[in-house]
Amino acid sequence: FASNGLYYSQRLTPILSTSANGSFEIGSELNQTRTAALYYASLTATPLPTLTDSLVYSGNRQWIGLTSTTSDTLGVYNTAQLYRGISASLNLAASLTSNDDGTGSAQRQRDLFANIGLGITPNPALTLTTYYTAKLSQSTGGPAGGTRATTQNILDLGLSFTPFRALSLAAGANILSETGQPTTVRHNYALSWAPFPDGQLQFNFSYSESHLPEA
Repeated sequence: FASNGLYYSQRLTPILSTSANGSFEIGSELNQTRTAALYYASLTATPLPTLTDSLVYSGNRQWIGLTSTTSDTLGVYNTAQLYRGISASLNLAASLTSNDDGTGSAQRQRDLFANIGLGITPNPALTLTTYYTAKLSQSTGGPAGGTRATTQNILDLGLSFTPFRALSLAAGANILSETGQPTTVRHNYALSWAPFPDGQLQFNFSYSESHLPEA
């Protein structure tokens, strides 16, 4: 496996900056030669110290034997510090992917994403997070043929509490709704305790648990 690439970064003005990179990879996979070209470009604006907006384009071209895969994504990512301890994000993206197995059975997929996030830190020991993601997908071709459309909605809720430096507690919930599938809810809990954080002798106790819907 070998990879070669170039990276470029430039601050255009006190508000605007840009970066780009590209790389070429060659190796083997499944006893076949694999080659790939990857590229990325971004334009970032910081009109206020508490506001950052980025326009990002990325993609890749990959070939393994007779199979070729193409992927391109364009996204707008925005983060804002609304108030001390309160931050928000809004991200929009579109992705186009195509896969050709060399037999004329090409499959193409288009994905549209929207993500809204909110983080609240009322004090240094407590953090609350909420993220909602909506995804609309449309695929054509492939073994099944025809056109298929699906929607997906994901809600992530998180809580992190560190009453003192040696003890950390966390809990989270993930709610997933998808076309043609039952809604699933997942819960996660974690406990971490390091009784001697600054000593030469270290102990760390961790506990995590996940609840998945029954089949």
